[in-house]
Order: sequence, then C-alpha cells, then structure tokens
Amino acid sequence: MELSTKYFDKISVSEKDIIRFEHGLFGFETLKEHILISFEPGNDNLMCLQSVQDSELAFILMNPFNLKKDYSPILTDSDIRELEIKDDTEGVLYYAVCVVKDDVSESTVNLKCPLVINPQSQAAKQLILDDERYSFRHSLQKLMEGDV
Repeated sequence: MELSTKYFDKISVSEKDIIRFEHGLFGFETLKEHILISFEPGNDNLMCLQSVQDSELAFILMNPFNLKKDYSPILTDSDIRELEIKDDTEGVLYYAVCVVKDDVSESTVNLKCPLVINPQSQAAKQLILDDERYSFRHSLQKLMEGDV
C-alpha cells in the first residue's frame, strides 16, 4: 500500500511492516499502527516512527544503547506477554523518543519511556521505567558528549 509520510513523501509499505501498539503511545492512544523508517538505510541510530493513520504524525527515535552504554530497561512478565515474546528478549528493539528543537543543543531524549518492539510479531509497547536513572528529558547534547 502507498503511505503518505511526514518526512519521506509517499512510500510503499507492506502489511507485514506495520507495527501495532495495542495501547497506542502516550498522548496518542487512538493511533495504534505505525511503521519504522530509517533515516539512513541499515542504521538504527536515528529512526522515524510514522503513524499509518495520520500522515502528519511522526516521531524521531534514537537507539538508546548508542546514547547511553549502560542503558538497561527491564521488561516485566506482563510486558513480555503483551509483546508476544516467546523465549528470549534478544532481538527485541528499543527506541527512545527524541524531541528535536530548532536549537539542537536544546533537544531532549526520553529514556524513561522507551518504545519496545518485537520484530517477530510486530507487537509494540511504550513503557514507563521505574528507574530513577532515567528521565523524560535527557539532554541530547550531553548524551552525545557522554556526560550523562
């Protein structure tokens, strides 16, 4: 199918490319279907999560492990069931939502509420981590400099 996107004009996507958030994203609970688009093919450092239902809604995502080497989100048993993870969490994808400002030095990354995607089932969920090390607004600049 053809999909209009915020950053990539029109693209062709397959039904198997659609990621489903059973509960939606925080603040966007009714929009449950999205696709992941890499800004640089073969590189998951910077991704776009594009809504299938709303062509103007797209989130900039970053791989949190590339920003913070000791990042260690923990999935609960409930998360594992909802994400349809069968045996092992290896291969599960994690992304942090990035709020990009005109002044890039003011951009932030939300490490408190990562998106978790099971690429096997295309089930996805946004978590709220119960870990004081992570906040909703980490400075992107400080993360890139290794100061966090």
